Amino acid sequence: GNVNQDNKATLTWKGGSQSADKTVTKRIPGILKTHAFRLNEDGTVALNDQGNKFIDWSIDFNTAEHVLTEVVLTDTYTPANRSASDFKLFKYDETQNVFKEVTYLWQIGVGGTYEIFNFNESLSLNDYITKNDGSFTINLGKLEGVKYKLTYTTTLSAEEEKSKDNEGNSAIKNTAAITYTGLTNENNESVVVVDNPVLSVDKASTGLYKKLNSDDNPLISWEITVNNNPLSGRVNLKDPVLTDTIPGDQKLVENSIKVYRTDDLTKDLIDSGELVVRLWDSDIPANNKENVGDYSFLIELPDGPYSYIVEFDTEIIKYPSHDPSQHDKYNNSTTLYNAPVIDDSGETTYDLDTATAYRKYFTSNDPNNLTAKTGEQDLGDEDAEGTENIDWTVTLNPDALTIYNPIIVDKLDVNQNGVNQTLQQDYVTDAEGKVIRILGPDGVNELTNYYIEWIYDDSPNNTIIRGFKIIFTANGGEIPVLSEKITLSYSTRLKPNIVGTRNVTNRIELFGANKETALDTKHYSTQAEQWFYGGGGSGTQVAFNIIKQNQAEDPLSGIKFDLYYMRRNAIEPEKQVEEITTDVNGKVTVEGIRSGRYFLEEVIDNVDPLFEPVKIYFLITYAAGSTTEYVVTITNHEWNLDEDFSHDNAEVIVDESAEDSNINTILVTNDYVPATLGLKVTKALENNELENVDRFSFHLSKLTDENPDVWTVIDTEENDDDGEVVFDDLEFDAVGEYIYTITEFDDGREFIIFDETVYKVVVTVGYLIVDTPESGLEIKNVEYNRIIQDEDGEEISTSIQPDDLIYNNTYAPVPTKFTVDA
Repeated sequence: GNVNQDNKATLTWKGGSQSADKTVTKRIPGILKTHAFRLNEDGTVALNDQGNKFIDWSIDFNTAEHVLTEVVLTDTYTPANRSASDFKLFKYDETQNVFKEVTYLWQIGVGGTYEIFNFNESLSLNDYITKNDGSFTINLGKLEGVKYKLTYTTTLSAEEEKSKDNEGNSAIKNTAAITYTGLTNENNESVVVVDNPVLSVDKASTGLYKKLNSDDNPLISWEITVNNNPLSGRVNLKDPVLTDTIPGDQKLVENSIKVYRTDDLTKDLIDSGELVVRLWDSDIPANNKENVGDYSFLIELPDGPYSYIVEFDTEIIKYPSHDPSQHDKYNNSTTLYNAPVIDDSGETTYDLDTATAYRKYFTSNDPNNLTAKTGEQDLGDEDAEGTENIDWTVTLNPDALTIYNPIIVDKLDVNQNGVNQTLQQDYVTDAEGKVIRILGPDGVNELTNYYIEWIYDDSPNNTIIRGFKIIFTANGGEIPVLSEKITLSYSTRLKPNIVGTRNVTNRIELFGANKETALDTKHYSTQAEQWFYGGGGSGTQVAFNIIKQNQAEDPLSGIKFDLYYMRRNAIEPEKQVEEITTDVNGKVTVEGIRSGRYFLEEVIDNVDPLFEPVKIYFLITYAAGSTTEYVVTITNHEWNLDEDFSHDNAEVIVDESAEDSNINTILVTNDYVPATLGLKVTKALENNELENVDRFSFHLSKLTDENPDVWTVIDTEENDDDGEVVFDDLEFDAVGEYIYTITEFDDGREFIIFDETVYKVVVTVGYLIVDTPESGLEIKNVEYNRIIQDEDGEEISTSIQPDDLIYNNTYAPVPTKFTVDA
């Protein structure tokens, strides 16, 4: 039988033996089957006249190179209606390492033994083949001890290539089995299952092109890839139909569809007339036609295992899109229908595949720009007066998208204050009584197809306007549409009770579609200032007075001031009015001045001024409850309002009895540049040198208003080694007589007899020019007197000169007594 043959040989001789084993393995034929779809020279799938694919099969057998007899090769395949042809048998030629087609078979002859039967015109391989439905058998007789190969071809129709078995797997199956004498059922069968090709369609958006001019709509480019599997896995299309669903937010661009076979991308099958595009109609094989626009289309493609690329453009005709979750997401869906089958009930079913794609109108690199807002307060400039209004400009729909049911909502910000929310702004009407102006794309002509609804706060009476809503209208019940760029302009003003600088924010929202879909929301902040209660309106200006006087409240004329204005966000004040000069009454009126922060500086144009120049920082505001239209408030150098702050040389007065009681006055009272006097005395010491003893102290005293009967020490100084004692300079800022005394301080030290002399100094201060305060101050006279007491304790006063202010102390040590023993 066909089993392993074991053999053992033993050699025995005198003194020993040796054995050897050998096994001849059983005969196993070895078999392997493979397949390949036939391709044309240009790389396309080859088809027969019926449009069926060719599958070229190859069976390698007797790979173990045994001599086999009674060999029969049986090939079974499904689907059973496939036919097999082009049979060829090859035998391996080891001398040339190649398979060569056989020209004979070993078959049993007349004598009952195997003989060679050569092929000729009357005998061929086909004579040994028996075909049945779904199988064929080849009687190969005897095989030589070499490898063999059988090739043949079957066809596969479009219907057959999608056949499946009861388990849903591919039913395209071939089994090659070999039998022979002594069959062992080992390695005598090879099974091949050909996968069902998968119907496929892919889709992508390849570009977004925003409006090229005012008459265009934005374009989206799309690309569909049909049946783009590898060549051997492409479906053999049968009555294929490609449909494309364009939602109602888009429109197919006329003549934009192009169809190419992937093996020839230079030929547009639409342009060549080989294919025709039809708009969506009742013949389209679709079960669901919801959200289908008027411009969806279908293309009936040719039969065959071909791949296609379809290109086309759509234009955006509605914003927001029909996507339920993202208003700028534009969708497109494609379905490939293939191999329609009509069942017994008359219903048609298809193989199909669907692909979807989308294009976002806005991206991270090109964000939502449906609304753009700017705002700036009009504070005027050197050429024009400002209004103090905050002028807002909103640009809407710059790409001129077609927005259905557009609504614009603007809301003013609030100033948070605990649980209360206080609006910071009011809307302002223009000269024609309008609050809002909407200009069309030309920036000139106003739109009129809208109305305004005011949004009120939550107060009980709903009296405070919180914002507005612009609702567009249309004629004849049509849906309102905004399909152009518009510009919205309006103004607000800080609330009357706000004084100072504030950051203000307005929020703009654009709604569309169902009137509740927010398409875009923008917040914009700017800085505004207001120094009048109620605001300056359209450039309100004020006048105020400056009055200059001396300490005696006498007016000073010819005094010059520079006025500086601190603009919003400025680093340094800018000069507003230069060299304001007081008249003979010490007064000057400044007119045409706006509210805000100011700095007044006295101009000193002589080298030795008579008065200390002043610097005054002040605010011009308007406060509720004031008896005037405005209030001038003097502040510190940072314009901070501080109730405890007071200026040494300036105050604000309002003379309500004056002809114009609405004018505030800054009253400036200067300190004179003081007259000065220096005092000094000389110290002398008898019987010793000053440098050998500790220094002496001297007091300078005066009578004060607080203690008119007591001499108060105002300065204490010591002598230097040369005996000079110098007191700090005395300053006099008013006309009058001033009395001082100089005394030496007796510190009680030993061996010193102190000089008890008192020097009295009388200083007379007056105007440089008699009775002319503006002339300034000077020392008119200084009297020096030495005061000593006589034996009776009476004071004796003697007039002396400044150089006679001398103190003579005596050094008098006690004599030392000692005894010398002889």
